[in-house]
Amino acid sequence: MIDGTRKFHEQDVEVKKEYYSSDPTARRVRYDSNLHVYKSKGKTANWKDSLIISGIVSGHNEPEVCRKTSLEYINHVIKLEDTLLGLLSEALGLNPNHLKATECDKGKTFSFNYYLACQQAELTLGKHTDPVFLSIVLQDQNGGLQVMCDNQWADVTPIEHALVVNIGDLLQILSNDKFVSAIHRVVAKNVGPR
Repeated sequence: MIDGTRKFHEQDVEVKKEYYSSDPTARRVRYDSNLHVYKSKGKTANWKDSLIISGIVSGHNEPEVCRKTSLEYINHVIKLEDTLLGLLSEALGLNPNHLKATECDKGKTFSFNYYLACQQAELTLGKHTDPVFLSIVLQDQNGGLQVMCDNQWADVTPIEHALVVNIGDLLQILSNDKFVSAIHRVVAKNVGPR
């Protein structure tokens, strides 16, 4: 999937323009660029480009250059999510199908991010939690993901083909704080792309 993400993002801007929108409600498959960094005037910004696929995957609207790999990846992540929802339900002392039955996984969004070398790392998005149920992350070997652990930042060392699962704000709320949303950040690097 990392290769497919790079293939999409390294295409000519005219090709990617077909998918461009900064409005998350505008289209199901969209490309958003870090161009807003230049409009932020010293404020925190995301230093990344993203190919975002929301909702049900059709196999028709996704960019051809990464369609096959993105669809395969999405299908595997959905299966993993189903397994995780069952395990999380059991950990809460509930029926294994409980979380799935609540449809907490209904609004799926897949974001394939591409980070360019960052000249102003201090202006990138800092620590945060994700306003979702779960975030499932595939890192490249350059890393940069850190989590807050015992009030210190800990590097999440990339392991090839391994996924990182972050608890999101919605799961924390639904579980009455039995699961805590992961405070994390992606440390910007003056290397890229990644």
